[in-house]
Amino acid sequence: MSGRAPEGVGIVTVTCGLQASLRPGQEPDSLLRSSGLLREQDGAASEKEDEHVEDASAVEELRTGTGRLRRDGAWSVPQRMKVVSVTGAVKLDFSEAQLPEGAIEIELKSGTGAVRLILPEGATADISRFQPALGSFHSWVPSEQVPGHPHFVLHGVAGTGRVRVGYPGWRMRF
Repeated sequence: MSGRAPEGVGIVTVTCGLQASLRPGQEPDSLLRSSGLLREQDGAASEKEDEHVEDASAVEELRTGTGRLRRDGAWSVPQRMKVVSVTGAVKLDFSEAQLPEGAIEIELKSGTGAVRLILPEGATADISRFQPALGSFHSWVPSEQVPGHPHFVLHGVAGTGRVRVGYPGWRMRF
């Protein structure tokens, strides 16, 4: 398939602006905080986007600095995951993965890197709580959950990189 969405599936594109750079050893949260994407409340980072997560220990975290983070094949996907990338590239291919029952929640915090999420055919992704800054965000999958198919919920923030969500074989240009 090409980068075009099939009939009945819309393409969502979000583009905003931000000028910031990450210093060696600086955490992505501090970059996002300094650029106003993550707000402070009484001296502590706002956890507004995290308030729906009851048990933080049940969240599996995947993290990369300037390298590549890749998961594909028959990997076991947790119910909740947090993906943090400073300037690296992230590719999570869920098409052959072992998926849990129910919605799969992904919190994404990305600085300047590129993120590609490849979902199984028929899967859906709610992207309404995702906040990109500079860069772009494209989703080629429906957002409304379909009974009997996997459903992903994506939330978080991204700085200057690109985020792409689609199906296997789709040409998702970085």
